[in-house]
Amino acid sequence: FFFNDTATTEIYTEQIVGSVRCVQETGYQRRVHGGTHNNNKYKQSKMEIQRQQSQQVASSSHQHESAVINVRAQDLWPYIRSLQFDKLSPSRIKSVEYTQGAAGQVGSSVRWNYNDGAEWEFKILEISDLNMFVTFEVISANPPTLATSIMNTIHLRRVTEDNTTFITYTTDFSNDADSNLVQDFKFKKLDYFKDIRQNAPSLEKTK
Repeated sequence: FFFNDTATTEIYTEQIVGSVRCVQETGYQRRVHGGTHNNNKYKQSKMEIQRQQSQQVASSSHQHESAVINVRAQDLWPYIRSLQFDKLSPSRIKSVEYTQGAAGQVGSSVRWNYNDGAEWEFKILEISDLNMFVTFEVISANPPTLATSIMNTIHLRRVTEDNTTFITYTTDFSNDADSNLVQDFKFKKLDYFKDIRQNAPSLEKTK
């Protein structure tokens, strides 16, 4: 084609390029010269591509879960403080071992050995006995995780009405974490809460 008018040239160029892009994405050639055409197939295919891409888009995330546990906070705290989840969730975590430092010490490293063979190692960054919270960061994982940084905080609060415990488990992910990893943490936390209710026979239950 030969056009003297620059604007017209740009319009037809955009249409041709759009047609080529459409073929590349969907294999469907849309008509660009006159007449009517149906873009439903193109639009649906493009929406599907965008949906798949959105699941893998990197974005920083804050994931939070909470529950009420029928046990006194002061009885649950020693287990949370030392991250002894093999005692609280034995159906999922086979053993807990400190690879550096000691239980309940800031700067220590602790490894969770899961029943399915996975291993996660954490570094304890902060402990508050006054406010009953512990903050710990993932420093290694096998199989590897798809995130540069995973920061966790577990916080216990006493429910004064009936002397039970309000527990929160919060995770902050770096911006390379995908939605699948965030959702995995969500369901892991819910499983932990369920196990804590069932697998703490040594704790004094609220009467």
